[in-house]
Amino acid sequence: MNFRLTCPLGASRRTYEAHAFGSGRSGRVCNSGIGRLTARYLVEGDKIFAEDITYAGANNFGIYAYGSGNAGTFTGQTVSVDVSEEAGWATGVYAGVGGKIVIGERDKSVVTIRTKDTGVVEGSLSFGLWVDGKENLGGVMEVKGKSVTIHAESEGQTDVRAIHVATNTLKPSQRSSLLIDADTVSITADGEGARAIVAMSTGVVEVKGRATIAADNAIVARGDAKVLVNAEGKYSTVINGNVNFSYDAPTSKTPVDATVVLNLVGPESSWTGNTVVSWNGKPTSVDEYLSVTGMKLGLSKAAAWTPVETAKDSTTANIGAKYTALNLLENNDGVINITGSAIDVTVEKMTGTGGTVNLAADLTAEEGSRTGTITIAEADENSKIDVKLKDAKMERNLTSDDLTAEEAKSLMAAGVDAAENVGVTSTVEEGMYNDGFRIDEEGATTSTGPNSVMQSTLELAAAAPLAINRILMNDVRKRLGDIRTSQGTSGVWARYDGGRLSGSAGLENDFHTIQAGVDTVPGDSSIRFGAALSYTGSEADYRRGNADMDLYGLSAYGLWMGEAGQFVDVVGRLASAKTDMTVDGGKKGSMDNVALSLSGEFGWRFDVSSLFYVEPQIEATYTFVDAERLELSDGSSYEFDDAHSLLGRAGMAFGMKCPNNIGSVHARVSAVHEFLGDLKVTGGNGAILETDGKDTWVEYGLGVNFNLTPATYFWADVERTSGGVLDEDWRATVGVRHAF
Repeated sequence: MNFRLTCPLGASRRTYEAHAFGSGRSGRVCNSGIGRLTARYLVEGDKIFAEDITYAGANNFGIYAYGSGNAGTFTGQTVSVDVSEEAGWATGVYAGVGGKIVIGERDKSVVTIRTKDTGVVEGSLSFGLWVDGKENLGGVMEVKGKSVTIHAESEGQTDVRAIHVATNTLKPSQRSSLLIDADTVSITADGEGARAIVAMSTGVVEVKGRATIAADNAIVARGDAKVLVNAEGKYSTVINGNVNFSYDAPTSKTPVDATVVLNLVGPESSWTGNTVVSWNGKPTSVDEYLSVTGMKLGLSKAAAWTPVETAKDSTTANIGAKYTALNLLENNDGVINITGSAIDVTVEKMTGTGGTVNLAADLTAEEGSRTGTITIAEADENSKIDVKLKDAKMERNLTSDDLTAEEAKSLMAAGVDAAENVGVTSTVEEGMYNDGFRIDEEGATTSTGPNSVMQSTLELAAAAPLAINRILMNDVRKRLGDIRTSQGTSGVWARYDGGRLSGSAGLENDFHTIQAGVDTVPGDSSIRFGAALSYTGSEADYRRGNADMDLYGLSAYGLWMGEAGQFVDVVGRLASAKTDMTVDGGKKGSMDNVALSLSGEFGWRFDVSSLFYVEPQIEATYTFVDAERLELSDGSSYEFDDAHSLLGRAGMAFGMKCPNNIGSVHARVSAVHEFLGDLKVTGGNGAILETDGKDTWVEYGLGVNFNLTPATYFWADVERTSGGVLDEDWRATVGVRHAF
């Protein structure tokens, strides 16, 4: 309802029951068509009221100042005015026709103004703050504090406005003005057609502070009025509701054009609403009276604007509304959310560097109706728009599993119509299977790299063969120590082997192995035969998941040692691995693998002197891990090919024998090469990812061997590797053997 407020200006004045504010008695202000209007605090003269105010009652006005020379300053730490009127006007604070009111002190006062009207009486109203003027004489109001809350509501058909400021003339020589300046500001209005801020007929409203403004119409303006919200860009601001440029033929007949500046800064700032023009009685000159040129929105540092659906143009209706364009968008890394196909907005000019457009796309809709539209008619040079394609509910980004590059281009073209000098780009994130891609300003498409989910899944699933390959590669010295010191034909042994593997994608794989074996030299044979059982636990952490593996193994070996220092060691292994995986934040699955391994090592010890020796060595290890299918808890599936590994090692050990046959120490260095190692995974949608497993690294370590008794010895070995895609940060082996 557009309703001209005239009673305080035009109603007959009467003798007040109380002529000064703060007396504790109500005063009669005027008579109107709805009866006697009364005020709790009447302002006459220039007065300062320093006490706290806590008032709740049924006067029409809480605080009232009318006419030049009447100025009231309320400096209390608490100023609370709650006006409720069952049969008339409910106004919190009024300053009109030269009257001035200052409420609160910055960083000190807590100001709360609330009004409520039941709407029982026709023409009733609920206004929180009302600043009015007449014939070039406006009212002035300032509200300051640590916090300021302005709330107006009604239970009926009441005209509800949290703030109303008007001069009632188009001459700006003395505008009515309202300044709200506080750390936190809340301006809200509830009720049918409620309005948070109304500025008309050259009225000025400025809001400073961390502000929340909310109503069906957050801002209503016309007649060269000004509304400035966070104009200096110092605070976060949340606005919920439309900005309505409203023409009212019965009362004003003034054009709707006005200045509205909303400056939103930071990710906590947002505006959910749109710009509209409404009319009560359509003017004969629509272009003159219903045109808007002063709507400016500032978005910076991830502040967001979410336009809502507005009424379409109705050119013949006497009462109606239409959408109007945003005149100026100052965009510096702001965000615009186009939430559906019903959203169609226009920006006449965009300045700044540009920002992001989140574009909802309904892929189930017919072609051409899948998105809303934002049109940017003019823009600064080198400005950019980054388009984020969202699902229809704006809950997630569309991925490369949802759409192809051509489909993405089509959606971008339908949703963003920008001036030629605006660079429009988009990056579509990878899905579970397909690579992500980027569309540049020229429309060219480039991949953002191999699919990291596929890659991570492959890496995780490869934890088994990777760990098995490296863990099972253990030469005779690691497994048995220096067996040359053994005295008997048979023996038992046990060892612990543990370490950490690290690699790309943030891989860290900690493993530990417990192994026990027995061996013997049968008859006159020169070959020692043995068997061992082992358990390996492996915990792998990756960039996008983790994997835990349990590996149970059975091995058999034959060791020949020649009189001249030669040795040949052959080991066959059978292992069963179970790997539990968590991928991409919570998708779980498991794999069971069987591994077969065969290794052979040849070495030759040459005594340099009675104490020192050198021992060249070569070793080859082949490992096969069977193919397996992985199904994750989100329904995605992956098929892995068989894994084949062939490791070759060539190195040299340098040792020193301790006197009295108490043991030895050695250092060793080797070069190792992976000749195979390729891995391949096929996603549930047929996407394929392959990795080249070939790799080369250097292995180096130190070891000791001590004879505890003639029949028992202890050994320890530590090593590192470097230069490979997968390296050992450390590995340590300790063991003991007893011969009999």
